[in-house]
Amino acid sequence: MRLSLLLPLFLCLVASCERPGRPPPPDVTDSATYATATRALGDIRPGQYVARNCAEADIPDPAYDGFDVRRCVYEAGGLTGVVYVLNPAAKDVALWVANACRSVGRPEDESCARRLVEHMRNSNSFIFPVAGDVLEPASSTGCSRSLGRRMVHVYFRDGVTIQSERGFYCRTGPIPVAEADAEAFRPPAKVYNIARVAALHRQDYARAMGVPVPTDDAWRRIVRDSHLRALRTGTNPLLNIVARMKYL
Repeated sequence: MRLSLLLPLFLCLVASCERPGRPPPPDVTDSATYATATRALGDIRPGQYVARNCAEADIPDPAYDGFDVRRCVYEAGGLTGVVYVLNPAAKDVALWVANACRSVGRPEDESCARRLVEHMRNSNSFIFPVAGDVLEPASSTGCSRSLGRRMVHVYFRDGVTIQSERGFYCRTGPIPVAEADAEAFRPPAKVYNIARVAALHRQDYARAMGVPVPTDDAWRRIVRDSHLRALRTGTNPLLNIVARMKYL
């Protein structure tokens, strides 16, 4: 079966599918895991450091229609980055965490909530780049260790690190804003493996779902559609898999 046909099935297996006559999912906002996640998260906006000097943006991917995608032009480490983001709010993440803990039979387990919050915070600070440039220290990326903590350009599409068409990934020098904008939505030369913001590896996804490792294009669609579903429903399918890996 083609992976593109498996995506709707995947979303139903790891989240609550809506069916006629099926009761709505329980409200987790009164749970210990929701309260614990809310406390552990605090104000996540300072960690979402790319979300500065942002404005509403129209982008060429209709999958994001109706969502508040923002174009941000920001500075870090002496470089300027241009990135389009659809970052969650803390209340969104708290819902995802509470629902993920509930999905593995731990609706009141405060340690489950803390563990999932730190898993995501340590990976990506709850930043979801739709497209463009996240400036990061080279030591926290897959770039050459010889670069140490020098700031580098790390390109993304649909919440996954990519090698851009013009090879901007790991570049240390300045990239003009016009060039960065032009590069943001070009087809990627390569797609890497970690899905934001759940911080799930592509191979772990395949093992958990019992499917072949997704192709580059399929993986981007899975990550994108899972994030959009999470924002709509309060349940993050990929974070549910992370919870299953940690507890089942």
